Amino acid sequence: MTLSEVISDTVDKNLFTFVLGGDCSILLGIMPALKAKGTYGLLFIDAHADFYEPEKSTTGEVADMDLAMVTGRGPEVLINIDNLKPYVKDENVVHFGQRDEEETKKFGSRDIRNTKIKCITLADIEHRGIRTAIAEALQYIDQLETEGFWIHFDTDVLADEINPAVEYHLPGGLVFKQVEQLIKSFLLTGRIAGISVTIFNPRFDQDRHISKNIAESLGRSFDLAV
Repeated sequence: MTLSEVISDTVDKNLFTFVLGGDCSILLGIMPALKAKGTYGLLFIDAHADFYEPEKSTTGEVADMDLAMVTGRGPEVLINIDNLKPYVKDENVVHFGQRDEEETKKFGSRDIRNTKIKCITLADIEHRGIRTAIAEALQYIDQLETEGFWIHFDTDVLADEINPAVEYHLPGGLVFKQVEQLIKSFLLTGRIAGISVTIFNPRFDQDRHISKNIAESLGRSFDLAV
């Protein structure tokens, strides 16, 4: 089965979907399946905007274009699968934790803050505090009319000293407790269809302590009784 077929099947069965992926391009297998079922929002937790279009990308990787593509920007063959473009509307996206603003300016990427995407950057979180930032995100999604939301968690949103097992490094970042608070708060809305967890390179984790820490953190995020 394709990823889209799995997502479609689990939504039909009203089951929660947990997807472990290689990189953020897996959203092109997830969001079209959700769009075929109705209107879904996207809670995008990532250090990067992932809003490059092909002519601006410095890597040529879909992984730095995925948010642009799922919102309808990019090559038609990828952004309009089964005539479902856009897979998610700008106003139904919350981007949380961006810290690559200077890089995107340098390389000429479109600024997500010039769209209807709700942006809560790392600087915003540091200035207001994680609780206030989460409350702002929850207040925003509460007024959206959607069938549900998908959480996309790119582990590079974590600080490099916590998770160096990523390809592209940036100063700063969130700590495990902050991410756990965020994911748990989203899950407690009762509106989450599933989560994708991406960007982890085991070659940089020879003794497996980083993967163990991430797995345990996710476990705490899903422990809704706490």
